[in-house]
Amino acid sequence: MNRALLVVCVSVVLTLSTPPVSASLALSPHELGMLQKGFLRRFGFPRVPNLSGPALPIPDHVWDIYEEASEDGEMDWIRHYYPKELFELNSGLLVSYNLSASVRNAAEEEVVRANLKIKLHQTKRPTRVSVYEVEQQHPEIRRLLDSKTIDVSDTSRPTQWVDLDVAPALRASRNDHDTVTLFIDHPDTTIYSSEPHSMSTLPLTRHQSLPLVVYSVMKEPSRVRRKRAAPTRRDRKKQRKQHHRHNATESGICRKKALYVDFEEIGWQEWILAPKSYEAGQCVGSCPHPLPAHLNATNHAIGQSLTNSLNPQVPPPCCVPTETTHLSILFLDVDNKIIIKNYPDMRVEACGCR
Repeated sequence: MNRALLVVCVSVVLTLSTPPVSASLALSPHELGMLQKGFLRRFGFPRVPNLSGPALPIPDHVWDIYEEASEDGEMDWIRHYYPKELFELNSGLLVSYNLSASVRNAAEEEVVRANLKIKLHQTKRPTRVSVYEVEQQHPEIRRLLDSKTIDVSDTSRPTQWVDLDVAPALRASRNDHDTVTLFIDHPDTTIYSSEPHSMSTLPLTRHQSLPLVVYSVMKEPSRVRRKRAAPTRRDRKKQRKQHHRHNATESGICRKKALYVDFEEIGWQEWILAPKSYEAGQCVGSCPHPLPAHLNATNHAIGQSLTNSLNPQVPPPCCVPTETTHLSILFLDVDNKIIIKNYPDMRVEACGCR
């Protein structure tokens, strides 16, 4: 196939929300630009995020959240914010978060949960930490959101993370949907910060010790959300055996074929942190009459195949994905915001005739 035509086909495929292909074709700048536009359209981005300032290292708890998101695919968006402003008061900390992002529409999203993560110093006795929502128009008004007594006296753990539930503050109707302000009531020396030049593990500052993690889904009343587990190792092994068995004797028959996407080759390694690459898979081959049983054809496809055998002007069934799974992408957004997005139907697991 002509390479330019291939790129056009890829762009169409991306528009139709099926898995994209890799740029491992030594593409010209024009062709690469077409692929990038196709990916951005699929990802829902108007443009590549404009990253400013040095990127902060990704903390361990973010990788844990990413692994969890990759497994279950339940959340559409998981956003990780550091405080925009932090003021130390005699009675605690006043912190505000800028919730803006390249892709965010508060009216179309439902906050499922939101955690204020606080990294605490080791103390000799249990510590009580409370968090309040601060009214934007009347800062003197504070509403208690969550409060916990934490035992951080374990000498084997010099620091400890605690999660406080702040979801009501994120769900509340506010005039300014891009800002939330919280007040943290805590003992003076509780919240962790390390010496500027120490070799301690991240986070290093109080800003980085107070991330806000917001989990949300798109509001789709007519859609029943189902947990879509990724295929187990046994499932994948079974699929490979079936693939090789049918492939050995019917190499031209509809089947799944490997297809890899490498974000570094597309030039996006600076903002897409994980995965660096993934197997999208593709469906290739024909759907001849009579259709083999393993192709999992629908009744319509069987009827269309029969009609095609009698009248060649009727097109035969097409080899298409019949089973797909989500892909979780971890990326950096504006102002060093860390985003995890689950994209459905990004990886082909099985093919059939339709």
